[in-house]
Amino acid sequence: MKSTVCLILAAAGLVAFSRPLLAEQAVGPKVIEPESPLAHAELAPGLKAAADHEGIRLFHLDELDDRRPPSVDDAVVAWIGSTEGGVTHQWLMQLRRSAPTAAEERSTQSPDVTKYLSWGPIITFKSRIEALEIWLAGPVDSPPSTTGPVPSAKIHRVRVCVPGDYLRLGLDDTARIIMHIEQRARETQRQHLALNFGQIYAMDSPIRARNIGYAKPVADQIGFSPEMDRAWIGGTVALETFYDTIEHVRLLRRIASVAIERPPLWKLVLLAVGTQFKTMLGNGQTHPIDPGALGLMPVKLECFTIPFEIRFGNDPMVLGELAVTAPVSPLDVSAGILGLLAVNPKDHRRMVQVVLISAQRSPAQNPAPEGSAPPR
Repeated sequence: MKSTVCLILAAAGLVAFSRPLLAEQAVGPKVIEPESPLAHAELAPGLKAAADHEGIRLFHLDELDDRRPPSVDDAVVAWIGSTEGGVTHQWLMQLRRSAPTAAEERSTQSPDVTKYLSWGPIITFKSRIEALEIWLAGPVDSPPSTTGPVPSAKIHRVRVCVPGDYLRLGLDDTARIIMHIEQRARETQRQHLALNFGQIYAMDSPIRARNIGYAKPVADQIGFSPEMDRAWIGGTVALETFYDTIEHVRLLRRIASVAIERPPLWKLVLLAVGTQFKTMLGNGQTHPIDPGALGLMPVKLECFTIPFEIRFGNDPMVLGELAVTAPVSPLDVSAGILGLLAVNPKDHRRMVQVVLISAQRSPAQNPAPEGSAPPR
């Protein structure tokens, strides 16, 4: 997904991870007004039956160690809930890293990603190709629509190739820089300095020298360094890669579409005259979180919540919030995203939530006890 990247400084405050997102029998965040229909959802028995049948571990977290390299068979499992028109569905999804075949490496290109920052730097990212095995169970009704014996949910399997290095760029570092920028914005307000922090953005195409001249004094006040430049935009590349992965899988694209307000076809003609998709991060609400206190997986790493918005031109397509941490193995499979809530900007009753409920390192990196078979 090609996009312009901006920093949102206006506090919209749409959603918040304000109550437990995940317990073994309870899943779902809470939208402040009105309450999310997913707030009290329970893991559907049909999904648990499907996972048990496939030997997929739920509610499990291996010890995380940033010294361990990514490995084949690293895997995460996520619960997905959606609501639209009063109907609530849920799924389970496993993302498992696999080695690309020789044919996949020949046929799949991983193009470089270049971002042009409004104050002048040009950042290029490169990545190798990795394969992801996607296991998806569902949909099932929430709550179940039948009584009696619960059938196992329908299973879907898809294999896709992704630029894996982009998923490891670090949304957590982006969160730290966003908080630094927001702090500098507050300080300049107190000092009555006339700085327009809306000048800080990035694009996929070169930026006019005149606009760079407007943005550079703001970037100097923020104190950007080459390392900060790369980290600030790197998290956005990670998020775009995660969304692109979803877009390449038809069933996941269908789930995501619940929360997306697609622009009308006639507006897509504007792409030809320069209108772009925009990924906007922040809004004055980026802050550290305790994932365990919010019911997320209790990782012993620094975690953050980041509001986000995707627009086509000036038209909002989706609003939401991320809970993120460092993309250490195996969490890099999901770009370090622990939770995601996406809401349709025109109908807040249409939403999708993704919550990580399991993270397991490759059995080769985390051997099972002698005499037992490692779970899938």
